[in-house]
Amino acid sequence: MKSWPDDDVILYDGVCIFCSRWVRFVVARDTARRFRFTPIQSDYGTRLAKTFGIDPEDPDTNAVVHGGIAWMKSDAALTVLSHLPGWGWTSALFAVPKPLRDTVYS
Repeated sequence: MKSWPDDDVILYDGVCIFCSRWVRFVVARDTARRFRFTPIQSDYGTRLAKTFGIDPEDPDTNAVVHGGIAWMKSDAALTVLSHLPGWGWTSALFAVPKPLRDTVYS
């Protein structure tokens, strides 16, 4: 896992309908406004994606930088969810083996 100086940044595919719904889901529940968002297609998002080995032309994951570390796929989703009010219970899902979680994510 690589580090990044900005924290709680969600990197998402700005042309993906599911990804846009994910952003709206998080915005609606992030009452503390903890998370910030950047599309992969932006200059900043492209730099961030390339740093973490995500192809900006064909992204297969969203990512979140939390604690200075980039989390991807199911790790990213669970990291975000577990920090939303009322969703802390989702951190228990980290106990599910990552290959299984990532298969469900994909």
